[in-house]
Amino acid sequence: MVIDITSVVVIAIVSAVLAIVFDWFPGIAAWFNGLAEGIKKLIMTGLLVVICAVLFALGCYGVVQSNVPCTYLGVSQMLVILAEAIAVNQGVHGLFKPTRRQHMRMFGK
Repeated sequence: MVIDITSVVVIAIVSAVLAIVFDWFPGIAAWFNGLAEGIKKLIMTGLLVVICAVLFALGCYGVVQSNVPCTYLGVSQMLVILAEAIAVNQGVHGLFKPTRRQHMRMFGK
């Protein structure tokens, strides 16, 4: 059995992990929870843009092997992957966001 780990899979996993870290890890979650909803989305989107750009650049320089070509077509593919990553991130955030009771236990508010 061969598992094909593509750029889409890597970025989807990273997107999901980011959502969980920012919702559940005590130091980060407390800071992140205090932000306005729009700012939270901008931070997540910004991080995902940086991650996609770094992975694309590493693929172009041959540091990592990627299925996204280092061309204009590859840039457009990476933009589609970025949109998917944002959807995964927000979906995981919506599904695994702490409940009010968990929030009270975590932050005492």
